[in-house]
Amino acid sequence: MNPFQPASGRSFASPYVVELAYRDDNPLVRLRPGENSLGAGLGVSIVLRGHGVLPRHGTLTVTSSGELHYTSEPGARAHVDGRPVRRAIVSDGSILQIGDDVLVVHRLEPGEDADEAPLPGLRGRSAAMRALARTVERYAAVDLPVLIHGPSGTGKDAVAAAIHAGSAPRGDAPFVVANVASIPRDLCESELFGHARGAFTGAERDHQGLLAQAHGGTLFLDEIGELPIDVQPKLLRALDGYGFRPVGGRSILRPRCRVVTASHVDLRRAVREGGFRNDLLHRLEVLVVRTPSLESRRSDVAAIAYGILSSSGYGMDRIKLAPSALEALVRMTYEGNVRELRNLLLRAAAMAKGSQLTGDDITRADPQHLGEFRVAVGAARAVELLEAAEGKLTRAASRAGVP
Repeated sequence: MNPFQPASGRSFASPYVVELAYRDDNPLVRLRPGENSLGAGLGVSIVLRGHGVLPRHGTLTVTSSGELHYTSEPGARAHVDGRPVRRAIVSDGSILQIGDDVLVVHRLEPGEDADEAPLPGLRGRSAAMRALARTVERYAAVDLPVLIHGPSGTGKDAVAAAIHAGSAPRGDAPFVVANVASIPRDLCESELFGHARGAFTGAERDHQGLLAQAHGGTLFLDEIGELPIDVQPKLLRALDGYGFRPVGGRSILRPRCRVVTASHVDLRRAVREGGFRNDLLHRLEVLVVRTPSLESRRSDVAAIAYGILSSSGYGMDRIKLAPSALEALVRMTYEGNVRELRNLLLRAAAMAKGSQLTGDDITRADPQHLGEFRVAVGAARAVELLEAAEGKLTRAASRAGVP
């Protein structure tokens, strides 16, 4: 009898997929019931190309009881969640490292499609990110306001861009982005609605506001909670279809655009404290997207880390992560989410003596050890960085991952 077929004789579907976290497109590959071979040779189920991968390196076996087992071939080395193993039971979110290649195991819910594309600009295929991608796909097709909630550093701007890109026919129309927190409060009304020439000192010509610039497309207002309370009624009226008059202007404009907003603060609390209008909040939160924190999707750390190294632009795309480095990265907490992970990883890569980061490199790059790090950079490493940067201090500091 086939050991991977129930006694009743009925076949079963495998709920497991593996994410090729080291690849730029971090695809999902569905595992078949029974044995799935891994390696660099011909005829294996999942082909790997990293340094140290044998022609047939190991096997992932999906049992009829719903377990997933990994078994290495003789002489093959592998790590599961940072531990060297010959055999192991692998669970949802486990990180399997074979040579330089890193795979993350995910267990799909019934009916989930392994072929669903990830969100552009966001890496990781955890359950939280797969759910986010499905939500964005649904909302992109509906021409309604969207409010994106989430902690700082969780990719709210990438979600807004994905909503715009998936909106037909707006996908090819303007996508206008503004961070409200960065606009001076006394210029906020002018930036949003525009102004006429001579409206105030320095207004030497007519200025088209953000709403008019986004006509036919999407306006993304990040940190909407920072919008001055006296400007909020005018935005509400514009969104309700009554139009607006530019500062110092006479004509009422009625440009049409989809408005997507984002905030890392609790806007309902801001309403209770008097800093945000309740009616404007109701107008903005017709559809709500919540971006998950990195802590809630630790299985994505590997894919994010490889994406950071490959796209950093500092010549770090050849740096690999030892099992101890991945284990340390997954274990750490990130109040700044992906942004904080990026800074930590670039600091560690700048410190490293070789082309592979270890757990010790990650620990030394932790902000708690920055004093030690600066001493290390201040000696021989600083000379090396400056020579590589042709004497340009700013470029050398960027490569070191420090201010």
